[in-house]
Amino acid sequence: MKKTDITGQVLKLHQNETMENLEFVKEVEEELKNGVPTELQAELDQLIAKGQELNKEKNEKGNVVPFPKVIRTIGETQLLAAAGQSLANWFSQPIIFGGAGFTVDIRKIIGSDEEVDIYLAPSRGEPGAMKNTFSDSLGKSIDIMISTNAEPLLSATLYVDNEGNAAAGQGRLISPKEAGSIKGRITIDIIVKE
Repeated sequence: MKKTDITGQVLKLHQNETMENLEFVKEVEEELKNGVPTELQAELDQLIAKGQELNKEKNEKGNVVPFPKVIRTIGETQLLAAAGQSLANWFSQPIIFGGAGFTVDIRKIIGSDEEVDIYLAPSRGEPGAMKNTFSDSLGKSIDIMISTNAEPLLSATLYVDNEGNAAAGQGRLISPKEAGSIKGRITIDIIVKE
């Protein structure tokens, strides 16, 4: 019986399958041939800054690095161009998270610069989608974060009703480091308590 180096053959097969035929590598090279786009560079800079911050904490506290809060993205949408007219009031119009099946309405509490009431309601034409999105949280309070380009804009605690047809609560606006960062994609995440 002939001895065969199975490990070597599997490794060679893996290299052939993944390294030589990767179309996406060619696409990325083509896309970046004229340099890194400004928006991508901004995201990279934010990730590098977060990594450096974690390293700094690690060096200050020894080898123990605190784990960040676990988040679960439940929806994302594009900030409409009209909202860009007044970046400080990015929430002045209801925000529709179509894929998640709900609309977010944020209203400032009178007499406060940061405190807001926040309401979630099913989007028109998608009565069951919101219930599916919050299926793990029906009849419970949840902590959420609304962000743009990985920069937090709002944190809140909401109560999701038993039917998954409404959620409401209070929160706090978070001023971004740069006003110009309030643009593009907005995400809404549930902060999972562990």
